[in-house]
Amino acid sequence: MKTLRLYLLILFGLITLNHSAYSQVSTFSKTLQVSKGGIIGVDISAGNVYVQTWKKDVCTIVIEEVNKEDLENISLTQDGNEISLRTTGEIRYMSDVKISIPESFNADINTRGGNIGISGYLDGNLSIKTSGGNIKTGNVAGNATVKTAGGNVTVGNIEKELTIKTSGGNITTGNLGGSASVSTAGGNIEIGSAKDNLNVSTSGGNIEIREGVASVTATTAGGNIGVEKLSGTSKLSTSGGDIDVKSAGGDLTAKTAAGSIEVLNVSGSFKASTSAGDIKCHVKQGFKGEVSVDTKVGSVYLMLPSGISATVEANVRGIVAWGEPDAQNFILSDFNPTRGPEFKGKKEVSATFEINGGGNKISLKANMGSINIRRAK
Repeated sequence: MKTLRLYLLILFGLITLNHSAYSQVSTFSKTLQVSKGGIIGVDISAGNVYVQTWKKDVCTIVIEEVNKEDLENISLTQDGNEISLRTTGEIRYMSDVKISIPESFNADINTRGGNIGISGYLDGNLSIKTSGGNIKTGNVAGNATVKTAGGNVTVGNIEKELTIKTSGGNITTGNLGGSASVSTAGGNIEIGSAKDNLNVSTSGGNIEIREGVASVTATTAGGNIGVEKLSGTSKLSTSGGDIDVKSAGGDLTAKTAAGSIEVLNVSGSFKASTSAGDIKCHVKQGFKGEVSVDTKVGSVYLMLPSGISATVEANVRGIVAWGEPDAQNFILSDFNPTRGPEFKGKKEVSATFEINGGGNKISLKANMGSINIRRAK
């Protein structure tokens, strides 16, 4: 009997406590008339912010649950077509902030701890900042600046300039119409098609780029770099990883401290170097510029079309062989050499190829490996 009475007292206390807590919670909901081209600024101390766009000239702001005592710390003002939502002072409890704005609007969203999401098409400029949380946006017609102190970032197609920075997280973008700077202190980066200059960097992660139409600079302190297509002047660098480019239409410099490099369909100048790894290069007919590849430990593989006019200088160093080795075992080619292959001392073999009368210079250097020059089928 005493046990039952104690149980009922506890249950009654919990019900009373829950009712008391619930009675302290209120809803914040506002509807404001706006017109196209306006701006909303959000600056809250903590919490998630989710914004959706629609085709109405109305802005709605809803916080479904907020501590009643904190209502006085929520400031909402409107000055013409400018809306400002801010928190001042301590906020004990507040649920997600949900905002709806017209498509043709600008947004400046800042939370000092929470996720930020933008859904729908935004025909305006966008600025987002969170001190700790993930960020996700849809397509944006204007400029976009996205920063988080720790979280993943995913953005859609951005038609104008883009800046993304996260202190720790992955970054994924759609197609980019303007110049872009994308960086993370630790995470992978995936970029769609970039029409303007692109600068990408990560302190630890892989980089994947579908297409770079203008100049591309991609740097990782530890990871692989993969690109489907490059058309402009590009520089790719990794301190530890492989570099793989399917098509290089412009001038390209590729460098890795430890990894292999493979670049296909080279049309412009190409320079590649690795401290440890193989280098593979496929040069297209009518390429312009010069090719220079150098591996400190590894082999070089070069593919050339039959009709190309080029002068190839091949050099293999660091040869370790017993007896009387054949120089042709270190430089192998489907094209007839003009000179060599021949030994220069005991540890170096060189050869020259004046293919179809000679032409643009191709320099191949390998160390402790071999050089293979093949005719493309």
